[in-house]
Amino acid sequence: MPATPGYEGGLYMDSAGTETRIAKVREATLTIEAETIDATNFDTEGWAENIPSFRSWSVDAELLYVPDDTSQEDLEDALFANSPVTVVLYPKDAASMKGYKGTAYITSYEVGAPVDDGVTISATLTGTGPLTKVTKPAS
Repeated sequence: MPATPGYEGGLYMDSAGTETRIAKVREATLTIEAETIDATNFDTEGWAENIPSFRSWSVDAELLYVPDDTSQEDLEDALFANSPVTVVLYPKDAASMKGYKGTAYITSYEVGAPVDDGVTISATLTGTGPLTKVTKPAS
């Protein structure tokens, strides 16, 4: 099976079951991490022993800025209102493909205006609660 090119992905916000694609996403990186608890004791014969603990996740996204785009404004509005958003990331944005869905807060929002490139938005969406695997429905 061939590799999946990144441009086939899609980042969405979900409102009441309706997914709206976030405009002009250049890159979206999902990070899932698990903390560990040190369970080392006298019986581990000098080896550290760990057990899994809390898991966390976040999405870092870079977008090309589009004035008055509602999907980009929704991200900014959620930050100012301290409101959670439901985010869905499909590494391959096609029917029946696997994706990831969860509730997140916008915890970082940067606007970059370089002289030699397009204006960008960099946003971090920090998960609150579980991240679930989902399947993209048919259109």
